[in-house]
Amino acid sequence: MSESTKTLKDLTFAECVVAFAAPEGDPYVEAARKKTIEGELEVDDRSVLSRSDDGGQYVMAWLWVTDEEAGVS
Repeated sequence: MSESTKTLKDLTFAECVVAFAAPEGDPYVEAARKKTIEGELEVDDRSVLSRSDDGGQYVMAWLWVTDEEAGVS
């Protein structure tokens, strides 16, 4: 299937992130990177933003949770 004939259901999560990611050097993504904690809270090279009416934007990030913290063995 060509890229142009894919439907939303055919897209991977990674492809959606690329499609909706903020541009390189976005100030919100750069500010979020300053709040990261290596191995605990991270922002990917490409990140999606969600505008808020509270004077800022949410930045997609990854939060690490261990099996133990989740109660999974």
